[in-house]
Amino acid sequence: MLHGPVESKVVSGPPIREKTHRGLVGQLARGYHAGGISFGYRSVVAGLDKNGDPIGKRLEIDDAQATIVREIFVRYGAGESCQRIAADLNARGMRGPLGGTWCVSALYGSPAKGSGILNNELYSGRYIWNRSRWERDPITKRRERFVRPREEWIVEERPDLRIVESASWESVRARMTAPLRAGGRRGRGGVPSTLFGGILRCGFCGGAVVKVSARNYGCAAAKDRGQAVCSGIEARVVEVERVFLDYLRALLNDPATLARLEREAIAHEAALARDAGTSASSDRRRASELSAEIARLTDAIATVGISPALAERLKASEAALQAIERAPARAGVTSLPAAMRARVRALADGLEAALREETPRAREALRAAFGEIRLVADGEEVVAEFEDAAERLMLAVGGASMGRVAGACNLDEIRLQIR
Repeated sequence: MLHGPVESKVVSGPPIREKTHRGLVGQLARGYHAGGISFGYRSVVAGLDKNGDPIGKRLEIDDAQATIVREIFVRYGAGESCQRIAADLNARGMRGPLGGTWCVSALYGSPAKGSGILNNELYSGRYIWNRSRWERDPITKRRERFVRPREEWIVEERPDLRIVESASWESVRARMTAPLRAGGRRGRGGVPSTLFGGILRCGFCGGAVVKVSARNYGCAAAKDRGQAVCSGIEARVVEVERVFLDYLRALLNDPATLARLEREAIAHEAALARDAGTSASSDRRRASELSAEIARLTDAIATVGISPALAERLKASEAALQAIERAPARAGVTSLPAAMRARVRALADGLEAALREETPRAREALRAAFGEIRLVADGEEVVAEFEDAAERLMLAVGGASMGRVAGACNLDEIRLQIR
């Protein structure tokens, strides 16, 4: 017989993530494969248990892919660029690690993280597991890769999985650690910021247009993946920046632009005033009707007495009348002509300051003015298509009070010299 309350305890074990990780470590200890599959290999079932279920998986070399890996190492070690190698593989219809086209990042990756074909130590017969972990950012929800401390790595020598010979592996390592003047990569920092980075788009493939050389902006896909992926587009950096900055400066200082903004502001203010007058008249009429209805209901209650139905109708009418009386006065447009002139002047001054001091801030100002700029080749010229900057300017200075919404602008264009 039980006496007193019975207490139950919930015993929680390790999180599923820890259990999974421990299980993978056990698979490695038994000589099986755990984790992703690198290009050049395939995963095969190592055997079955008494129930017919796989006991584990092992890696084996995929000969067709291994041939491509060896070619990449030989060509890069001999001095070819990743761009040229990727372009050639794409032109020959060779599928990349993810089944799509080849790009520079798939080849070069990151030496520090061991990513990319040229940094994968498994090709040299050295199996490394638990090198990194993935974490999801709670704010952006994007997964990010973090390298674990070296003491947590599990490293095994696996000569049976070697694809690249020592000489080829070492030639790639030597080139990667060589200084730039010797044809290597050492000393190269991140991609420098440019005024129109993230704003220009290729009119052929829709991809990003970036600074592909000291002289030109060009299609990133054409540069990194070759003509088989995109025929590309190029325009001189100095020409793009000069033409667009001159265009925007002229627009901000053009009296016609200010006059257009003022006309729209005045017209919109008049429309709001008409709407406000119509609404005010409607509110006054409705308030009069509610007052009369309240008087009739009060008289009815005084004559026949209160009932639930009459009380409910009276309460609803009084609440409706109070809502009308409490409603704030309807405001007109806030961007009056004088204020708009000041805001346009502030935009112009802010752009000039940003151009002198800070590229990221200037780039944001240019994005606000032009949106995305689409570049398309047309003979010896490049046509730059973008949303009407004057209309986008109205959105910037007037916003919703001008009845403007993003993405509703007409298109404009500028012609640039390619060479």
